[in-house]
Amino acid sequence: MSRPDQYDLFGAVDDHDRRVFVRTDEKLTNAATFTVLKEDHTLGNLLRMQLHEDENVIFAGYRVPHPLKHQFDLQLRTTGRITPKQALRNSIRDLKRELDSIRDKLKEEVNRQQNPDNQMFLDM
Repeated sequence: MSRPDQYDLFGAVDDHDRRVFVRTDEKLTNAATFTVLKEDHTLGNLLRMQLHEDENVIFAGYRVPHPLKHQFDLQLRTTGRITPKQALRNSIRDLKRELDSIRDKLKEEVNRQQNPDNQMFLDM
């Protein structure tokens, strides 16, 4: 079968392996394409939606070039007040905060349901 092993697609990468490659767009100002390896629609869509929250981002979109290749290309263009790299860094930081908040709320609710009298925190 020509399909690669799942572990090879999403498995851990060595420290020397790069997972993100950046190409600056030569035709558009303040634009770049980030190729992210060993990831798929899950992360691509999360990043795209978070980038749309940034007022400095003019365009953010992603595509998976081939369904058997676990990578995506994230295309990004900014207003020029910040670089595409900085916009992506900001979005990753904001997304991490949002996901941490969801995790904390989930822990609190699970704990509350399991121990209505005791407000201990669950270790997740």
